Amino acid sequence: MATLVDLPEELLCSICEKAEPSTLLSLAASCKLLNRISGSQYLLFISRDSQDPSLSVADEVRMSFETSFETLRNIMSIAGSISSVRFVSFQFSPSATKTLQQIRLATLLLQRIHHPLHSLEVNFNGVESDIPCFSPSFNMFPSFNGAFNGLLWEAYRLRYCSLRLAGIIPITQDCFKFSPPINTSLSHITVDATFLLSRAQREWLVGFLNASKAILYILARGSEGWTYILPNLSLPSLKDIAFIGRPTVTASPIEIVAEFCNQHQNLRSIDCGPYQFRTSLTSKLGCQYPLSQLQVLRASVSQLLYFVSDPSRLRNLEVIEIQWPEFDDDLVSTSDHSSTGLWHLFTFLCNRSSIRNLIIPTNFPGLQKDVRSEAKSSLTSTFPSLTMLQLGEFKSLVELARQDFLKWVFKVFPSLKSLDFAYTGWDAEETSCFARIVAKELPSIENLILDYKPRKVKDWIEDPSESTKA
Repeated sequence: MATLVDLPEELLCSICEKAEPSTLLSLAASCKLLNRISGSQYLLFISRDSQDPSLSVADEVRMSFETSFETLRNIMSIAGSISSVRFVSFQFSPSATKTLQQIRLATLLLQRIHHPLHSLEVNFNGVESDIPCFSPSFNMFPSFNGAFNGLLWEAYRLRYCSLRLAGIIPITQDCFKFSPPINTSLSHITVDATFLLSRAQREWLVGFLNASKAILYILARGSEGWTYILPNLSLPSLKDIAFIGRPTVTASPIEIVAEFCNQHQNLRSIDCGPYQFRTSLTSKLGCQYPLSQLQVLRASVSQLLYFVSDPSRLRNLEVIEIQWPEFDDDLVSTSDHSSTGLWHLFTFLCNRSSIRNLIIPTNFPGLQKDVRSEAKSSLTSTFPSLTMLQLGEFKSLVELARQDFLKWVFKVFPSLKSLDFAYTGWDAEETSCFARIVAKELPSIENLILDYKPRKVKDWIEDPSESTKA
């Protein structure tokens, strides 16, 4: 008796084109030929390109590029469907039971991959709560411990380079009972998972990071947990660390990050985050370490004053970004919300010949008013060596204020060659008008960067339509 596989391949393709998705999956499971033909048709039906290097799996599909865990099972049954995957992302369920099931399926996916993985993103969707230890979900932690360990081991096998851990697990926590292996491939990690920063997991996180011998970059969620974590880290390869968000309880002393920098001599860049590290009365003594290896420093006014008030410290700084905290609360100093503090900082920065690039938010409180009135004597401080100035939120300046602001820029930064304005939101006419003002008020400027698009000043004047292009 003839079977489907006896039919010409062209006819099989035609049959599969008209079949229902469930039928396609049944056919795909029958033999290699039909797996290829009907499997390809199924991937076409769900808009999944077998050559797509990215695979994003979510408990609730909200974006067109996302795939459900149920669909993931189907994809995995089709030969060659994950042969090009290099970037994998998981969004797990808020349910503890479903999360465990999904982690195991995610682990199975990684087991089916037989080529190096570039990045893995793991997002948990639990909620912050004070669940007592006798909660039913507490008994699930041993299972979660094993499942999470299995997932990380498979990622380790695939020599992943980048890892992002985010969110809160929907399971009452205990301490992890497994030790991470020595990892020589992981170079970039984002720690945005509050459960890893909790008291229960801090020791494990320290062990995980210290076992990652090739770490170059860390992006860290703000937490009081770093007060314990940073002093216990030893990451000789680390080049860059940045902190985002606000700690939930209290900020860490600024001295902790200074000591961390002193212990990591390959560190070149640090973003303190305006909330993560607080200054105190003792901080007025300034940084006690040379930190000559640092080249890029992003911090609030009070944090910067701590680092640069002594000219013998951080002598090789090339880039400084002045950050402005959006919220005025106990986590920040009053100088972080005062233009007086900004001008005080300028008196320390202007004599540092190593600085080439300065980044300032133009909506810094009091900045525009002081610039227009020139009420502060510190406004006359000049930066003779600075060649590039970046100004964020420039759209906050009304048109009449822009010319006054540029006059001040020309006075304070006479050696500028490049100006960078982010988030202008201008149309072609506004762009051309502004470029003419720059050419008039700052004739030394050669390059003008508007919303991350670098061009010569004369080119912006002659063809401003570039500003409206995506």
